[in-house]
Amino acid sequence: MYNKLILFSFLLGVVPHVIRADLGVEYALMAPTQIFFRENHDYIRAGPLSWCYGSSTSNQPIEAWWSLLRKYKSQFWIELFTVMEKAGEWNYFDHIDRECLIFIFMPLLIKELNEFRLEWNTHRIRYDAKSRCPSGCPDNNYFLPELNNTQNFGFNVNEEDYIYVYENYCNDPSLGEYITLQRENELNNIVKFILDNIGNSKVNITIITIARKIYYILRTYLHQV
Repeated sequence: MYNKLILFSFLLGVVPHVIRADLGVEYALMAPTQIFFRENHDYIRAGPLSWCYGSSTSNQPIEAWWSLLRKYKSQFWIELFTVMEKAGEWNYFDHIDRECLIFIFMPLLIKELNEFRLEWNTHRIRYDAKSRCPSGCPDNNYFLPELNNTQNFGFNVNEEDYIYVYENYCNDPSLGEYITLQRENELNNIVKFILDNIGNSKVNITIITIARKIYYILRTYLHQV
């Protein structure tokens, strides 16, 4: 998550004027990075004031969002992988199993998450007089803040600061890709061979049951070679 924050900060060119979070361990690197990126901005909440801690009981909106994500998307995958693990089809400590699982199922997971993101960011939030949050479409609120008589409170990221943080904390080639391009090509060729041999090279691997079957054949083959 930390590496993604750095990447997105640079791609978007901005960081928030302030981030509020609880005392979770996942923020150990995120907090100093936000403060570092904001330390030279001419604003009342620059530097250390650009990050504040609060109780998790006040995180109801984001907790509700995580609950929706789990209910409509991630719970299915949690149960599927649990069933596969109990059936002996998946072992976390087995490198081949992890590689095959990522290769076959990661595109499906990304597709599911992108669908959920698109649906959420384009749905309309109803006006609520008791809420401080703006109504309307989240994407419109983010990219066109003037629609709600407000402004973009993001602050530009200094490129030198970004490069320093990236090179010192994120410059790990293994973080960039789950599988190397060479290995991906090898697995693609094996999967094509498997599909040809089961009688249909045009099978839709995006169908979960077929993806699971291809995964099982692929891992079995790689364990034997």
